[in-house]
Amino acid sequence: MARAYIQLYYSYTEQLQLLPPEQCGKLTIALLNYAQTGVIPDFPADSAVFMLFSSIRSQIDRDYTHYEAKCKKNSDNANQRWHGNEANASDNMRTDANYAKEKENEKNNKKEKNKENETELENAFSTFWEAYPKKACRPRAREVFAELNPDADTLTAILSALEWQKHTPAFSEDGLKYCPSPAKYLQDCRWLDEPPVQASNNNAAPFFSLEFDANGNEVAIDD
Repeated sequence: MARAYIQLYYSYTEQLQLLPPEQCGKLTIALLNYAQTGVIPDFPADSAVFMLFSSIRSQIDRDYTHYEAKCKKNSDNANQRWHGNEANASDNMRTDANYAKEKENEKNNKKEKNKENETELENAFSTFWEAYPKKACRPRAREVFAELNPDADTLTAILSALEWQKHTPAFSEDGLKYCPSPAKYLQDCRWLDEPPVQASNNNAAPFFSLEFDANGNEVAIDD
């Protein structure tokens, strides 16, 4: 393979100076031709110029062998990086595809979950609406109920409170005139109201009955 250049070291200066200028020029041309074609000149085998040519030629060959090895190493490293990048790019493509699929599945699962939650909320509101005595402003009541979004325990508490509240005057008399609207009931958390305390008989006037003792006197008996 033809070399693009050859290296001449300063250490050759002393040997080159021993040659006549004409032989020094021939040696230089011969070295350049060898680098290009690999042809060895026909200098006399016992001449100084041939011996110097052989010495420099050996150095040229060593340099070229080292150069080829270095080029091959660089090429191998480049190929390794290239294939590594290709593998990484392929992995990234697979990762991106998996990520997109995961996001799509997550989106679909979220839609399904929202749909289930919406159904549960609608069923819970229907239960409340059926139990509430005053049917007024259903859309507003539905909106407030959705904002409240009661869990099962809260809904149970609301229904339990309505059981006794429906028997109070405000919730049962005068055509429900004083009964709050469903939305107002929820906004004011009226299910947390305390049930009324029934009147006690402890303050009732004592009742006495009269009896007579052995002497015929009246005796009051606390009944």
